[in-house]
Amino acid sequence: MSTRQSVYPIACPKCGREFDATLFDVLDASDTPEAREELLSRRLNRVSCPSPECGAAFAVDKPLVYRDPARGIFIHYEPVTARRGFDAIAKDFSVAAEKLASLVPGDVAVPALHLVTNASEMMERIFVLESGLDPRIVEQIKYMMYKANPEDLPAREKLLLFDPAGAAEAPAGHAVEEAPVADLRFIVQDVKTGKLERVLGFARENYDALASVYAGEMAEVLEEWFPGPCINGRLRYLQDDANGELDEDDGLDDEGMMLE
Repeated sequence: MSTRQSVYPIACPKCGREFDATLFDVLDASDTPEAREELLSRRLNRVSCPSPECGAAFAVDKPLVYRDPARGIFIHYEPVTARRGFDAIAKDFSVAAEKLASLVPGDVAVPALHLVTNASEMMERIFVLESGLDPRIVEQIKYMMYKANPEDLPAREKLLLFDPAGAAEAPAGHAVEEAPVADLRFIVQDVKTGKLERVLGFARENYDALASVYAGEMAEVLEEWFPGPCINGRLRYLQDDANGELDEDDGLDDEGMMLE
């Protein structure tokens, strides 16, 4: 699967002018490394209205497949819309993943397939995988942070996004507070406004401790908590909250997750 683009009819959200735009459907980082940089800097699939009276620039939020065969990364991004909800997206993705697995020869390892439904989370998943971290452990850390700080980090209002060494940049007018000294960083982003509000630290030694725990007897528990195809600590927290399951003992100490 190589990089692929298609032409789509677009309507300017500002003036309503209709025009055709060439957008990415598949981005193969080995084919088009420059497109990878555009994706990670939020410039991919951005267009400008051709009307001289308008000229508005905007991003077109559409499904995108990202793959990096050298790193074994395969991510499918599809935004949730009024016409197509999360359950439908996850079901279709699971069917496609099973079909792909059936086509792979038995002596060939099936690549890990990742589903995300938020553009910021697609960028984040790339960062997590390129950093050599386990996405499930990263999402479990987020879950524990939401659980330990329901007032400071209301899950319905805030996203937690892994940020390797300050890779994320605040957009104009959205200043980010200085990060504490720590090996892992998480950006707090407001769901409605997209504002990047602050950076939270998480010591690498604590991540390594969790990795050690989940490499042992709790490995199956982690798989059960995050079976896929969408591995997301925030969604799991919201589901547990809705089901009244937040008070259940997960076998881990949340005290270190408290924010100062």
